[in-house]
Amino acid sequence: MSCQNKAQTSGGEEIGANSSSATGSSCNFASAFGALKDSSAYAAAQNVPAADPKNLPPPGRLPSKNSIIVSSRQRGNPLLKHIRNVPHEFGEIVADYVMGTTTCAVFLSMRYHRLNPQYIHERLKVLGQQYQLRVLLLQ
Repeated sequence: MSCQNKAQTSGGEEIGANSSSATGSSCNFASAFGALKDSSAYAAAQNVPAADPKNLPPPGRLPSKNSIIVSSRQRGNPLLKHIRNVPHEFGEIVADYVMGTTTCAVFLSMRYHRLNPQYIHERLKVLGQQYQLRVLLLQ
């Protein structure tokens, strides 16, 4: 016994797809998503031109060799007085500190966190998956 799941495309068009049910019946991927190619959303997606990598904006400012990029929002942060062995530059970046192409840090004061507990969640959401290593600096 198989069940019919109905999915909607972004245009509101309904697509029927076979899927496995809790009773143990199974369908393969091709039969489950075969109706997708017949939808108008699929046809419209085929007409979208591919992005040219030469025209893409750069992924943000990369640090020069052996330096840290510091967000301009962090000007006046007392933490900067303690960063002495590595040069730092100010720039317009999403994270507070960028230490390489895959590493960043976000600064959070516990006093500010008590006043605005959702702030850190919003900041991390904005960062997304842009960096492999995300460090949270707490004061």
